[in-house]
Amino acid sequence: DQCHVLPLPLDDRWFTTPSLDRHQAQTALGLHLSDDTLLVGTVGRLDPGKGQQTALRALAKLPKHVHWLFVGNNTVNNGIDECAALEALSHDLGVAERVHFLAAREDVLPVYDALDAFGMTSHAETIGTVTLEAMAREVPVLGTDAGGTSELLAEGRGLLCSPRNPEALAAAVRSMMSEEPGVLNARTEHGRLYAERCRPGHLIPAWEELIGGVVESRRKA
Repeated sequence: DQCHVLPLPLDDRWFTTPSLDRHQAQTALGLHLSDDTLLVGTVGRLDPGKGQQTALRALAKLPKHVHWLFVGNNTVNNGIDECAALEALSHDLGVAERVHFLAAREDVLPVYDALDAFGMTSHAETIGTVTLEAMAREVPVLGTDAGGTSELLAEGRGLLCSPRNPEALAAAVRSMMSEEPGVLNARTEHGRLYAERCRPGHLIPAWEELIGGVVESRRKA
């Protein structure tokens, strides 16, 4: 009873901004993909701990029409050029033509609208804001069963797979591809409702209630 859990905030635009058509969003990002392309993506800094190399190894096990989009810049001050490492690995794996890199951008709403699925591939994550953003935009989420991602995607809000495991990640993508539309839509709706808890209209009263309770307990003490 002394522990209180409040989610990270997402402003209302994540829920109120109309979604772009998937192909419109892809074109807006400079991506020119065929109609049958299934685009999985990750958003966030490029870093060995974020599991982007696992995503590339998973992509190599998936059908040719599956592509992967990485949006983000190298982690600052760790001395590692992960972007160059990912590009080299994509060539080594023979998937370079199915991999797309975009620099970090302020407006990421079109990125989520362009995706068929979002991949949270980190080896360990506390509470990934990008996962909540994908859920708010009703993008199916595939995530590693580690840290806060396990909690965010629990109860059918997403598909979980073991971290650092390309085979498991590839299997999760295949599972999502084979799902009935009704099942997939129900999952994304479940995720959106969970993300709704992060809107200011829900969080501000919760914070006020918590702070008021703390102040009152100090007075009684």
